[in-house]
Amino acid sequence: NQSKLINKEDSFSRIQRVWQTTQQFWKEVLTDTPLPQVKGRLTIESNNIDQFKLQFLGNYDLVLEKTKLSLLHCKGKLTTTDNLCYVAKQLGAKSEQYAKTELAVEYIRDKLLNQQLSIEEPTGYGSPNQLRGKLNISNVTFESTDYCPAIPILAEPSTFMALVPADKSLEVIKAIKTKYEREMGKVRNRLPLHLGVVYFQRRTPLRAALDAGRQMLTYSSPDDKQLWQVKSTKTGQLPAEKQELTNGTKQFDETITLELTQGDRTITWYVPNKMGDGTTEDVWYPYVFLETNDEDSKVTSERKRAIKSQRPGETASCWLVHASDLKQGDQIYFTPSTFDFEFLDTTARRFEIYYDKNGCRPRQTRPFYLEDLDRFDTLWKILKNLEKSQRHQVIYTIEATREMWYRQDEQESLTDSVFKQFVTDTLANASWPKEEPWKNITQDLQKQLIDAGVWGELADLAELHSSILKEQ
Repeated sequence: NQSKLINKEDSFSRIQRVWQTTQQFWKEVLTDTPLPQVKGRLTIESNNIDQFKLQFLGNYDLVLEKTKLSLLHCKGKLTTTDNLCYVAKQLGAKSEQYAKTELAVEYIRDKLLNQQLSIEEPTGYGSPNQLRGKLNISNVTFESTDYCPAIPILAEPSTFMALVPADKSLEVIKAIKTKYEREMGKVRNRLPLHLGVVYFQRRTPLRAALDAGRQMLTYSSPDDKQLWQVKSTKTGQLPAEKQELTNGTKQFDETITLELTQGDRTITWYVPNKMGDGTTEDVWYPYVFLETNDEDSKVTSERKRAIKSQRPGETASCWLVHASDLKQGDQIYFTPSTFDFEFLDTTARRFEIYYDKNGCRPRQTRPFYLEDLDRFDTLWKILKNLEKSQRHQVIYTIEATREMWYRQDEQESLTDSVFKQFVTDTLANASWPKEEPWKNITQDLQKQLIDAGVWGELADLAELHSSILKEQ
């Protein structure tokens, strides 16, 4: 019966259910993400706005001292579309004045009321704004209606795009990752997910940002003939740090934890082993393709649930084995999920986003495995114990030495024991605080930090958290 279930033809109804399920997944992503609500906008009225004949729902800039306030025109009124706390900061407000929206509103209102200010119309990237005239600001009111600062652009079964605040991007990514692991945990080996984030400044042309996003959508999983080795397997409860996967479902009441390795890389796959009732064992979905080395008789004698089948796109037969029947040392076919990001400090940077046939970018570290997000969180928390200047110096020293020693052949640095020792000494000799010295970091975490330094991932962490997200 199991063999018949596996080999059913792709009927229209089955394809439709897959289509609807994946589409619903993306529709629920933003609603399931706890994004904070933004508290309102300013509405600006002018007694001479009619003479400028502004376009309905047109976008304009109000020149306010050293900054420009983005506005939307609607029925003779102008509504702000900027982060008001950020605008107050740009205008010179003190930290306590732009810490809360209400205080920022009062500060900006005082700058606007009864003023005559220039209004400009953006004319496109690379061209100066067109001056439309000077507005006489007669009234400024605060619209207190909260709104979610996220704009979904595309939500199809295979593609999702949305605009979210940069400082909330990692929260969205982690929410998608958790939702994916919860709902697709049984088929992650053959249904990978690629997440990409494009960061850009508020004045970057939206066309360039969307083009960069489309470039990331061109990613396709590399040839899945690469094998991953089962390092360990365990059946039981989820660890404490992954209990969020149990929210709203009982399928993780019994979980198969597989630790997979390929070279120096490790991925942990939490496979739910129960159906939705939390009692019935799932004997239908969590199957993996096993490399048998033509020892078919050994497979049938040692595995309770082994099915002869074919991998997609292959003509040679292969064995499907239930995840609970895997053993240490097994070689399985597993297509990992990935995460990538890029900062458009210039619009031309989008042309650096492309992937080769192996799914890799010119930057040797990207894209990352999706599971690396948990590891990166841990490493960044450790690095934050260093002063910002010291953190910068450590990473700069590692990367400058890599460039000086290896020039164009940076790949050699990944396997050079001398360079690894240099990274180890650089991290160990950093000015760690007395309450958190290097020697107090566990051997496992020290190794993770050293490996991340060798691979260049520490530089990526610093770019993401310090340069882009402006974390201290």
